[in-house]
Amino acid sequence: MLERAAGCLEIGGRRLMRAPRKSIGSRRLLHSAFWCHGAGDINLPSWWISLLQVPTSEDGAHRDGKAKASRTLLGGEAESSFFEFLYPAQTLAFIRQFASCSLDGRWRRQTSKRGVRTYTSQASETKEESQQEDQAVAGPSSAEYEGVQVFDSGLQDASTDIEYLQTLTEILKSGVRRDYEDAWRRFRKLEPIEKEGTSIHITNALLEYLSTSPRTVEAERMIELFSQLKVEHRDAPQYRTAIRAYLRLSNLKKAVETHEEALSRVTGNLGTGTLLASAIAWENWDLAFRTWDGYERQIDRSVEQPGIWDEVDVLSNLADRALSLAEYAEQNTEASQDTLDLDSHVTLGDFVNSVMFRALEFKYEDITRDDIYQLFDRLRRSRLLTAAEYENAIFRLLSLNRGKYASSLYQEFRKEEALQPPGAKILYALLGNYCRFDSVRGIQMVLDDLFTNHEGPDWKGYHVALGKLATLGDATSVHKLFAAFMSKYEKPTSIRTLRPLLLVHSRRAEVNETVRHFKAMSEQFGFTPDLPSWNILLSVYARVNDVDGAFRCFNDLLDNGMKPDRYTYGTLMGLCARRGDIASLQELLRRADSTDITRSVEAVDSLVLASINNDELEDAERYVEAALTMDLTGSRTRMWNYLLNAHALRRNIDAVMRIHQRMQSAGVPLDSMTYSALMQSLAILKETESAYKILRVVMPRDGIKVTAFHYAIVMGGYLASNEPESVFGVYKRMIKRNIRPTLSTQLPLLKASASAELNEIRRHGLSEASQELTQTEELLEEALANLDPMDLASREPVRGINKQPVDDAYLAAPFEFLIFIYGQQGLFEKVKLLYDKYIDTANERNLKNKIVPTSKMLSALMVSHLRQQQYDGVYKCWTLARSSAERIAKRLTAADLSKPGWVLPSQRYILATPLIYLMKSLGEQEDLHGITSTIAELQSDGYDLDARNWNLYVQLLVRNGVPFEAFQQCEQRLMDGWKGWPFQQRQQGISKADARPVKANSHHVQPWILSPNYRTLVYLASAIMDIQTAESASLSLRGRGSESEQIDKLAPRAMEAVRNMPRMDDNLQTDLLRRW
Repeated sequence: MLERAAGCLEIGGRRLMRAPRKSIGSRRLLHSAFWCHGAGDINLPSWWISLLQVPTSEDGAHRDGKAKASRTLLGGEAESSFFEFLYPAQTLAFIRQFASCSLDGRWRRQTSKRGVRTYTSQASETKEESQQEDQAVAGPSSAEYEGVQVFDSGLQDASTDIEYLQTLTEILKSGVRRDYEDAWRRFRKLEPIEKEGTSIHITNALLEYLSTSPRTVEAERMIELFSQLKVEHRDAPQYRTAIRAYLRLSNLKKAVETHEEALSRVTGNLGTGTLLASAIAWENWDLAFRTWDGYERQIDRSVEQPGIWDEVDVLSNLADRALSLAEYAEQNTEASQDTLDLDSHVTLGDFVNSVMFRALEFKYEDITRDDIYQLFDRLRRSRLLTAAEYENAIFRLLSLNRGKYASSLYQEFRKEEALQPPGAKILYALLGNYCRFDSVRGIQMVLDDLFTNHEGPDWKGYHVALGKLATLGDATSVHKLFAAFMSKYEKPTSIRTLRPLLLVHSRRAEVNETVRHFKAMSEQFGFTPDLPSWNILLSVYARVNDVDGAFRCFNDLLDNGMKPDRYTYGTLMGLCARRGDIASLQELLRRADSTDITRSVEAVDSLVLASINNDELEDAERYVEAALTMDLTGSRTRMWNYLLNAHALRRNIDAVMRIHQRMQSAGVPLDSMTYSALMQSLAILKETESAYKILRVVMPRDGIKVTAFHYAIVMGGYLASNEPESVFGVYKRMIKRNIRPTLSTQLPLLKASASAELNEIRRHGLSEASQELTQTEELLEEALANLDPMDLASREPVRGINKQPVDDAYLAAPFEFLIFIYGQQGLFEKVKLLYDKYIDTANERNLKNKIVPTSKMLSALMVSHLRQQQYDGVYKCWTLARSSAERIAKRLTAADLSKPGWVLPSQRYILATPLIYLMKSLGEQEDLHGITSTIAELQSDGYDLDARNWNLYVQLLVRNGVPFEAFQQCEQRLMDGWKGWPFQQRQQGISKADARPVKANSHHVQPWILSPNYRTLVYLASAIMDIQTAESASLSLRGRGSESEQIDKLAPRAMEAVRNMPRMDDNLQTDLLRRW
């Protein structure tokens, strides 16, 4: 019969859907509502619904005397469920709603007598299949379903009914959540008897099963099942499922009514969280408040309630909704409970704060600092904020590691004069937060509040603040806080209280002050210095590169019965590594290994740095690779950063990229210094814009803190590219972002200012010798005013002081460049004034007992003396430079400096720059012997000359009429690095177009790579030209080898370079080779 029916439907469908011979084209589309029409506004007769009803048999109707008079497509028999897929969800909802209305009794009787099929064409399960299913899954016992009857379809007997019931049970118990139609069809076969509990069990299980479906039709069925349950049989899970179903169908009214019924009857998870999340998502704040109030009532009745925020937490844009709630609260500031039409158990402010905290806690990746400001501003205007709310919000932010946001909120809290001041508990929490972020200003704010409102910090608070302020180098705050501690507690109870007095001056590289407070421990306070105190004293000597003082302190430490620890050996190893003293470092390693001290990551760091300072990069790379497999305590990032920076300074970009990729593949975490090394490599390669992009885009994106040191790298890159305006732009950006200038940023700013002023002088055609750099001097005054030894306490290196002792170089660095410029310009009075100002400033700051000018300062003074032909002043500066170099360059084991070879190989070029000016001075005095003897003496000690020194030496030999020696020195010292004229032109920027040689940046050239420069070869060309001219005029050389031939044999490579030298119309060749 079904087959014939299907055929008829197919034929009828063809006739109905057959297109006319002439179709009328139209571009109009059906409205989208056509396909999801709910049929609610269609004028249909009441009998239309009856066509969708499936009457039962007479016997079935008799048994169902207490059942509902009619069943709809959603609530009818199993036969109807086969055709539900033909109707949209909205139509099904309309049918259910319409069918729930009572029909006329006469029409019921008429429809009950209609001859409608009471069976399906689906074949029932065979007995064999049922047995196989029973064997596969152990079904429940028949006793469990006692009292459950099955509709008699005419095809099933009693045994089949039980098997069918077992199959339904197994579906509900299974973890498979896709047989919703089958489960619903089988359930509709059953008719539960309301008096028995088994039917409730089946209904509840089906409710739970259907609740996992995302389809709307299942929501309709869940509501139908829930409606069939008597009120007394409804429990928390059923209420929760019904509320979710109503909300899925957007029936908010029924969801609220169901929730209120649940609150009045049962306890547990009633779906309150779902209703609250929906109300917040729709920004229905009246409903959200009422829902939350009901939840709080349950808690107040000591009823255990689950958390209701889980579903709220997953809402998107919760921060925006919190702002909407704050706006709602602001508009309802004066609203009473009557206005809200609710006898509320809680206040609106309580609810607002709860939602606000969820936004801060679970959606912190979406909320910004501006959102927090706006949120609290609205709450402030609504007068819902109290001191407790501020403190709770700050605590939440701190618990989520949102320290910066907590700090911002704390600063806003301090401005609220009408509120109670912050409590001690929140202040101590903030103190820990500021200590973690090394914020001196934050620590001082907390201390001010503690002193103003709570009679100062407690004992622990004093020690936490003192320790951190000392580490950050804030000497003023440390001494002020220590005085307050002594005023409160009268005397220190332990030596721990005194250590910050040593530490703060040690971090600032102030040796005299550190020694004074170390002695005061025993002399003034009666405490014997312990090992940590000795370590602090040791570290200050190491910071200023005072190797004699450091090892003297180490020996005193041993003599006082102290046992060196990991920090003791680490400090000495770091000192040896910075000096490149590998022999002493290895001796310290052997000594530490002989004790019970385990090798730490600092020891490997020292080995890597020492190898790099001796230009042994392959050894350094082997150390970092070996460290990956070693059991070390601490981070391995620093050693990899050393290697990255070493390759960057050598312009080896391929090695930089290789090392960086190796770090990532090995899982070595990147830090701010890793990014600085990458930026440094780009800046050296004149890719400063790419380095700047790392600072502006990459580092903030990766969560890396940008510091003044990173800005200094970019500023230095633009300065090297002769872009002073870009330097000013980077500096302004830094100031705009509240990053305090340091010496690293002030030095490139001074140089950029001098460069810009000199360019302006040249542009106006003025003489540089008569022009002062007014703007640069003003910047110098500003830099000196902002100069703070606290910068030395930073773990970041200081750019611009090279390997000079930090205590000497820190104050001298701002003066050095300007003294050098004025010396070159011939403004000698300005040089004297600046140097006197440097001495006075150093005396005012009482940095050291004896002020020792740095090597760069002495070189700048030598330029001035040389221009004035004050050769005694040049030699005096040279003597000071050499004396200062001895302290830095000597080996630890070198007791007698009169013996040769006492200079560390890593420090052999330390005198290269001042030696240039000494050689020029002696050359002007035509003291060639003095030059030669000085070079020989330096080489005997272990010093060496760089390319600048050897080139100048060759030129001076030519000028003093010693061409054979000049060619010999050039051949032996310089020609190994010669790569031909094309390479020389590219390296030194010699352009045939403008015929002007551009001076190479010597600081980019490795000093041990020697090669003749353009000027040297022009001097040699002039020498060979003079020889050849003399030979052509002399008849005595006929028949014998000429001097030029002898030079050709003595220095063949140098002669070849001279012969191939391109002709340039520059001043140098014009002056020296005019006879060509």
